[in-house]
Amino acid sequence: MAAVPTPFTVHLPEAELEELRRRLDDIRWPLDPAGRDWSYGVGQEDLLELCARWRDFEWRATEQRINRMTHQQVVLDGHRIHVATVAPAGPSAGTVLLLHGWPSSFLEMIDLARELAIPNDGSQTAFTVVVPSLLGYGFSGPPPPEGFNRDQHAALLLDLMTALGHERFAVHAYDVSVSMGVRAALQSPERVTAFHTTEPGLAAPWFSKENQELRLTSEESTFLDYIERWEGDEGGYMALQRTRPQTLAYGLSDSPVALAAWLYEKWRAWTVPQGGSWDGSLDDVLLATLTLYWATNTISTANRMYAPPRTPHRTLTPEDQLSQAVGVLLTSQEIERAPRSLVERVFPQLRHWTDLDRYGHFVCAEAPAEVAASLRLLLQPARV
Repeated sequence: MAAVPTPFTVHLPEAELEELRRRLDDIRWPLDPAGRDWSYGVGQEDLLELCARWRDFEWRATEQRINRMTHQQVVLDGHRIHVATVAPAGPSAGTVLLLHGWPSSFLEMIDLARELAIPNDGSQTAFTVVVPSLLGYGFSGPPPPEGFNRDQHAALLLDLMTALGHERFAVHAYDVSVSMGVRAALQSPERVTAFHTTEPGLAAPWFSKENQELRLTSEESTFLDYIERWEGDEGGYMALQRTRPQTLAYGLSDSPVALAAWLYEKWRAWTVPQGGSWDGSLDDVLLATLTLYWATNTISTANRMYAPPRTPHRTLTPEDQLSQAVGVLLTSQEIERAPRSLVERVFPQLRHWTDLDRYGHFVCAEAPAEVAASLRLLLQPARV
């Protein structure tokens, strides 16, 4: 029997919100002030301010905005998937699937979805936009105990789009969803019409300095050196979530301040340019994301996406090249700025390249109009 989507309304129980406020009123702060300047991690003064804003955050107003989208849940092979959709009032030029990353959620894509489906400029092309919650995130169900590999995630997304009635669609992906989007395009090239990303380097796990056959350019070699330094300084979260995610889960699931610190560190580090400061423009999205993780108790299952599944996914090779048109949008985040020569090796059908040289990892929330413009340049009607 074909999967049948069922309507869904976003509503967090008031008891969960009251319990969250109570816990935020009763935080036990560490005595050691050494980390106030972020030299040891999240600065305590900044986290105090963030938690105070979280304590007074008006979730119900956010909930009203969320419910302007159409929400459904679909059960596929026993896996419950939440999906939000925004459709244009008039003709649609095609369908776009927006995939979020970690530590984020479908909430990051709300403004981008509306910009694509209901543009402020009525002369712009309008698309039907589908925004799922990845398995293990928010209102979607958890992955199985044995894990879920990237190939399985890709197949699940294809099945989801079939259940929703979208046979052909373009994909935007970044962060952990890049591999899923690329694999979906490889699994079903007749259905995935185009691929767009802000992190093109993540599509090439085979691209390394150890691969002597690559004959790296100096620019590519410098980029790979930077990745190695970045992972040594910034990648502790990946090592812990990859090897001992359950140990970490107890503290993050029980303590809102622990959850806030774990996410805030990444949102700040991956948004603020070197020497800059957090300007608060992403506060509402971050606080809504924290509230979603807390009320659905899904930080543990979201983090487990980093743990190797018992059935590993197939390792991509240089032969795994997309036949679809590809668009790339770069921000100021150096770790995401793969050299164009590298990207062209990974995506020989690269059709569109925009370097904003500003904004950060969560650019879909930070600058939805710019992301929408980049997608529109790629997704001309003839290509969708």
